[in-house]
Amino acid sequence: MAPPTAEKTETSKPTTELSSNGNSNLSKVPGWMNEENFQSVLEESVPEYRKTLNFEVKETGGGGENYASVMMRVKTKVELQDGSTKDVAFMIKTVPEGEQGAAMVTMLGLFPKETLMYGKYLREFEETYRSVGKEVTFGPKFYKLKNDPGVEYVLLEDISPKGFKNVKRQDGLDTDHTKSVLKILAQLHAVSAVRFKQKGDYENSLMVSPFGEESRESLEAMMKPLLKILLKCFSKHKTGIKYLAKLKPIFDKTTEKYIEVGKLNLDDFNVIVHGDLWTNNIMFRHNDEGKREETILIDYQMSRFATPVVDLFYFLLSSPSLDIKVECFDEFIQYYHDNLVENLKLLNYPKKIPTLKQLRMDLMKYSFWSIATATGILAAVLLDPNENASMNNFFDENQEGIDFQTQLYSNPRYVKHLDIVLPWMDKMGFLDD
Repeated sequence: MAPPTAEKTETSKPTTELSSNGNSNLSKVPGWMNEENFQSVLEESVPEYRKTLNFEVKETGGGGENYASVMMRVKTKVELQDGSTKDVAFMIKTVPEGEQGAAMVTMLGLFPKETLMYGKYLREFEETYRSVGKEVTFGPKFYKLKNDPGVEYVLLEDISPKGFKNVKRQDGLDTDHTKSVLKILAQLHAVSAVRFKQKGDYENSLMVSPFGEESRESLEAMMKPLLKILLKCFSKHKTGIKYLAKLKPIFDKTTEKYIEVGKLNLDDFNVIVHGDLWTNNIMFRHNDEGKREETILIDYQMSRFATPVVDLFYFLLSSPSLDIKVECFDEFIQYYHDNLVENLKLLNYPKKIPTLKQLRMDLMKYSFWSIATATGILAAVLLDPNENASMNNFFDENQEGIDFQTQLYSNPRYVKHLDIVLPWMDKMGFLDD
């Protein structure tokens, strides 16, 4: 039921702009996002860099694309030592405006965690695969500004000029694209599990659930209005009414459930999970014939050490197209497991490799993540672009918040998915408290 935090990079018309001549059409672009502050990044990222010819900042995305951050695209034209020019682009994300959004970001510790993932672990994981002769890329290149701007931010290479794009989230992924995500996810999970066995605990921010006991009060306050609207909307359509008797007792204990399933159990098979794996946080590159060639994950703000079930439910119930979401769920789980085993063996995992049976048992053990996905991220994924879509409106009890939450849960596209997903979840036993 928690909202997504996507950093979608390939979307709609920019709303703000700052160019190197100092003019801006709105004041949303922070003053520290300027040519001078990016000088060191350009020197680091561009071989033979000589000087900057043009510097432009634009806010990207629209309502429903970015929730836990404000995304900006930095476009530059630089001159090289030989006199030629080169276009270079970056994506930079900062804390969202508004009290509720900022509170959620702070509670979850999103920016320090993502900096740790991009700045340390993703590169370490890639090097681990490289050491066994396998090239794997887990994310865009990460940069730090030389001068600390005094605010939280994450600065990344913009990979869209290389041909990477998001798919339309409302349509969902086909089988090929879904399996490509499961493949790289299995690689991430495998290498992070191996690293844990070799070197021990990750930093505390990655070892502790953001939904811990200390977050109970704020989590309860934020979830209460959302759950009220959810129950109201569910009571107005046939499938929702049918399963309310099973869902309401679970909704009444939502905070307790988040705390319960968020606890790290070291007796389980645990990995670094992406934590927010939906279509806007996945980019694909295709060839001229439209065939997928490469898949890359972005936005590691919600990463932590946990059961892989977190990612599996979150991704498989939110992002594949409706015609394969339920029909191929078991096939996708087996495909993920096959790839997990292959990579654990490649990296010489020192412990017993988890069996498919064990993975299926963990899906049942942590089945609350299926409910959290179906009543949270899934609704956001299926909503059309909406300027009222923000982290604040997910939780606010003012009229704008109520209107947005009502749109989420009464959306005909969402109801259509529930007509398929809820009966399947019930059949699987995921709705049993």
